[in-house]
Amino acid sequence: MLKDVLERIEKRLRTLGTTAQAASLSSGLSKDAIRNMRRAQDSEQRGVNTRTLQALAPVLRTNTRWLLDGSGSEDALDSEVPPNSVAVIDSAVAMIPVVGFVEAGAWREEEYFESLGLGEMPFPVTGMPADSLYVLEVHGNSMDQIVPTGTRVICAQLDAVEPRDGDMVHVRRERAGLYESTLKKVHLTENGLELRTASNDPEWRMANGGQTVIRIDSDEADAEARIIGVVVYEIRRLRD
Repeated sequence: MLKDVLERIEKRLRTLGTTAQAASLSSGLSKDAIRNMRRAQDSEQRGVNTRTLQALAPVLRTNTRWLLDGSGSEDALDSEVPPNSVAVIDSAVAMIPVVGFVEAGAWREEEYFESLGLGEMPFPVTGMPADSLYVLEVHGNSMDQIVPTGTRVICAQLDAVEPRDGDMVHVRRERAGLYESTLKKVHLTENGLELRTASNDPEWRMANGGQTVIRIDSDEADAEARIIGVVVYEIRRLRD
C-alpha cells in the first residue's frame, strides 16, 4: 500500500515540477515528511497516516482519496470529492526518528544516535501527526518516579501539542554555542514556567521534602532555555 501511495506522490511531484521537501514544507509538515514515508517503505512498513495525505493533497493539487488508493480523478481537489468517499484513518504505524539521549538530571550536552545507526522505531500513532514526533532515551534519575533511566519517550513538537500544567517536557538551552537538554515536569505558575523533578533520590529533594524546582525564564544569564517537545508516550519494559 505505502509503495503505491509513494508512487502517486512522486507522480504529482514530477507533474508539478517540485521537490519532496518543498511539498512537505508547503503542507505544514516537517521538511522530511515524504522522506520519512520513503524510509518507512524501505523498512517494509505498510501503513500510512491519512492525515499526512490530507495535508499533502492540496499542495500536490489532488485529493486524499486518489493519493490513498488511486480511485477517482487525479486532478480533483478534496473540496470537489464527496465527503463520504474520503477515507480517514485515525491510526497507522509510523517510523519515528530516535534523535538522542535526554538527561533526566542536570543539564547535559545533547548526544545523537545518528552515528550509532539506531535510526528510527515503528510505533502505532493515533490522533497526532506522525512527522511531529521524535524519540529520546532517558538517562538519569531525576524523573524516576515516572520514567526510570533507560525508558524511551516519544515527544511531540510544539506545533502539534500545547504544554499543559504537569506535563513532562523536553527542554533545550543554548549556552556559548552549545545545546544542552533535560527532561522535567513543567508547571505553569503566576511567576512563569517552572521545571520540577519527580525523583525518589534524596539528591533531587529540597530541604522541605519537595522536589527540585528550576525557573525556565530565570536560568543562567548567558543561556536561553525553551520547551521544544512534550512527552506523549513512554516505552519501557515492565518486568524481566
